[in-house]
Amino acid sequence: MVLDIHAHILPHAFLDLAHKGELPGVTLTPRLQGGEALAFHGLPHPFTPVFFDMDMQLAEMDAHGIDIQAISVAPRLFCYDVPADRATQLCRCWNDEILQRCKAYPSRFLPVCGLPMQDPAAAVEELLRLHRENVKMLQIGTTVNGLCLDEERFYPVYEAASACGMALLLHPLIGNADPQTKRYHLSNVAGNPYQTMAAAGNLIGCGILDRLPSLQFLLVHGGGALPYQIYRMDHAYAVRPRHTFRCQRQPSSYLRTNFWFDALVFDRAPLSLLRSVVGDDRICFGTDAPYDMTDYGQLERCESEALRRKIAYENGSILMGL
Repeated sequence: MVLDIHAHILPHAFLDLAHKGELPGVTLTPRLQGGEALAFHGLPHPFTPVFFDMDMQLAEMDAHGIDIQAISVAPRLFCYDVPADRATQLCRCWNDEILQRCKAYPSRFLPVCGLPMQDPAAAVEELLRLHRENVKMLQIGTTVNGLCLDEERFYPVYEAASACGMALLLHPLIGNADPQTKRYHLSNVAGNPYQTMAAAGNLIGCGILDRLPSLQFLLVHGGGALPYQIYRMDHAYAVRPRHTFRCQRQPSSYLRTNFWFDALVFDRAPLSLLRSVVGDDRICFGTDAPYDMTDYGQLERCESEALRRKIAYENGSILMGL
């Protein structure tokens, strides 16, 4: 059994609204060679049919030996840049379509739903609605309109997630604000790992994990740069004035109690590092499908059948409450 805990879709409702011109900054333009090109505020986004065609998605899963896939919307659909009321409507719309797909194919899909994080009260309301739908994991960005996740305004969301036993998938948002990442796909290659490390570092440093010890986060892309640099954070915790940290223990200690990681690291060497830092019980199979930065070779890097079973299904099934 193989469970993919990190995959994305574009809801049909999104396509309908985009075609009607009701999503500011979103454009769908015809291609000379056929089909359409999708862009968000001028930034191109992949737009292959597998993003929205469920039959193609199932065929792709079968081709790669994936039995179950936990699906969330593409990160560009977080809607943090629209007014809160509209964001709440859109999040609920996207979530309802995810739930509908999962109910249609309960043995193949699991829901990972979004929240209108710019309005924490509305986010908590939607979280509680999703909890009643038996959703086990939610997806949020690594920042919210420039605000870091250690802002106290977000604490009610974390408190609700902890109380409901719902994990939070942290997903970075690609942008070209840094001039050093405008070429060579560095906005993804360097930007994503940085954003994930910074978001997790803020959550560790602010002490929310001491306040809510059962709160769980999934860090995609192998946890970004965090596993490689977490001991640098430990050193900072030891040598810098303690008032700069509000956590009660070494930062690295939280990685084995409050964080999960996908194995999307592309090679045996980073997988070995990830295992040495977080242990074998916190790593799951996650592809980031259907993006071209996917990694279907994760299980081939497992050095034992026991490790393969853990990454392929056992760890993810615990995270998803199966």
